[in-house]
Amino acid sequence: MRQIGRAIAFALIMFIMGAAGCGYAKNKGDETSVTPPPAAPKEAPVANPGETFGITYRVKFDGLVPLDGSFTQPVSSREFKNCMDYVTRHNEGHFDIEGGKTGGHEFNFAIEVPMKGAGTYKPEPEASVALTFDSKTERYLFGSFGKNSPASVTVNSDGSGTATFTNWENDSREHESGSLSWTCGKWDPKQHASR
Repeated sequence: MRQIGRAIAFALIMFIMGAAGCGYAKNKGDETSVTPPPAAPKEAPVANPGETFGITYRVKFDGLVPLDGSFTQPVSSREFKNCMDYVTRHNEGHFDIEGGKTGGHEFNFAIEVPMKGAGTYKPEPEASVALTFDSKTERYLFGSFGKNSPASVTVNSDGSGTATFTNWENDSREHESGSLSWTCGKWDPKQHASR
């Protein structure tokens, strides 16, 4: 049974890392399957810092991998006109962070939840949710479906917001809970060059 769980976990990691068509991991007791959300489109490299804004994430996770820190990622203002546009359109129908790095760990976070503007959103019972740390498939893969993995995303009128999740479980029945908040502002490549 562990081998099957590991194989399913590996498939989820591959999906989160951008491989299309992989299966989605299930927690023990899940009796349904779900179509994985699409990978976020890769953003074009930004050549001109004046055509970029930054999105800064503040992370506070508790559980198997406790994290407390922040990081900033560049966003092309050629493709997205502002923070709200980025949050609602960069991977439409999903809130996700790919390749977030803080506290010595890299993580990928995804909640299948359509967002249309300011408001608070929760995933449907059969919606997929996932959190992975350091691209590892054993013990560092949390999530399942909305019905087993409580989460919410609140988007403010300026596009900033907060995502929270509670007791997401891995195959070993260990838990991870936490919050991510984000704001948008100026991007200074010199400030972020060493990260």
